Amino acid sequence: MPLTREEILGRKLGNVELELPDGSGTVVVRPLNREETIAVGRVAEDDTSDAGTAARHDLITHLGLVDPALSLADVQAWAANDVGGVVLAVATKIAEISGMVEGAGKSGVSRPRRKR
Repeated sequence: MPLTREEILGRKLGNVELELPDGSGTVVVRPLNREETIAVGRVAEDDTSDAGTAARHDLITHLGLVDPALSLADVQAWAANDVGGVVLAVATKIAEISGMVEGAGKSGVSRPRRKR
């Protein structure tokens, strides 16, 4: 049976509880919506350097982290002090559940998937 208009407009993908890879606890993340995914794609769009990639990871984490919710400045401070790849793991999970990761063979998240 086809979905109704209300069902389509009311669809939300669920939050995911993520165990941090350093064993320090869990966080709750959610998928990014279309507008947020586009915004991530615009961040440092032509910058393939480590700084551009870090800027995209920080924005993904800021937008998709539900509990605890952190400002972009908080995420940047967390990333600056992160030695175990925890922020990257959070960003990667958010990108994964948002449909932004192309191919299982890639590691990390560099850019959102583009239509061809």
